[in-house]
Parts: sequence; C-alpha cells; structure tokens
Amino acid sequence: MISAYNPCSQLQSNEDNLDAHESLKHCLSRHSYPMIESLNIDPTGIWPTEKSFFVPGLDLDIARSLGQQFNQNAIVWIGSDAIPRLILLR
Repeated sequence: MISAYNPCSQLQSNEDNLDAHESLKHCLSRHSYPMIESLNIDPTGIWPTEKSFFVPGLDLDIARSLGQQFNQNAIVWIGSDAIPRLILLR
C-alpha cells in the first residue's frame, strides 16, 4: 500500500493531495501491476483519511522508490507470506 498524501506527515491542502495522488497513479500505471484505489483511515479520527493504492505484486524496491519519491515516511508491504509489514523510508 502506498500513498502520496501529506508528504513527511505534513498536512497538505485537499487539492495538493489529489494532485499528488494522480501523479502517483500515473507513475504506477507505467508498471503492469493491477492497482486498487484504497483509503487509509485513522480509527481514532485524529489524522485525516488519505487515498492510497493497493498494488498486488509490486516489487519492494519499486514500492520503496515510489514512496521516497513522494516523500512518504513509510509504505505497507505484504510479501508472498501475506504478512503486512511497515517499511520505514526515513
């Protein structure tokens, strides 16, 4: 799972977040992996909901690189063992 919302955990305007999300979508579309748009929701309601992508089969190195390109602190990686892992990027 990867998002382009709120780089470096700094709140951005809805317009800026949507622009970044579309840029990430464009980058992901260059790969042959399926993309499923998703939402990251803070169960406490403190942090705003963020759009993201679940990209089955995306190579970890590519996912890490994209996360860094969009200044994310982390991505969620799920390998072939189906265990979700938080991959820190900073």
